Amino acid sequence: MVCGLNDGERFILNVLRVNHNFTANASYNLKQIAAQFRDKFGEDPNDVAKNLENKHYLTAKRKKDIKYWISDQPQTWYALSQHGYNVGTEGRIIRRRIFRLPE
Repeated sequence: MVCGLNDGERFILNVLRVNHNFTANASYNLKQIAAQFRDKFGEDPNDVAKNLENKHYLTAKRKKDIKYWISDQPQTWYALSQHGYNVGTEGRIIRRRIFRLPE
């Protein structure tokens, strides 16, 4: 584990990345994948998401149901790309600007 994340944590980060959950307005309820997650990893996805929140990957939006969104995109893209996930053009974090010298 290059970044210290287990398979379940990377799975949740990838689900949130694919669904474009990058702001509080576009948060994701983990109840939608809870049954599949429990079958595959044997853990509760909300417990795993709380661990990711403690590691500052996610932020919780507390309303009627807790919803999560990716708060640290560069750290998330790095962690996923180090484990073989295809983050594509999202992995480019710093925008490059071309400065031209006056002639």
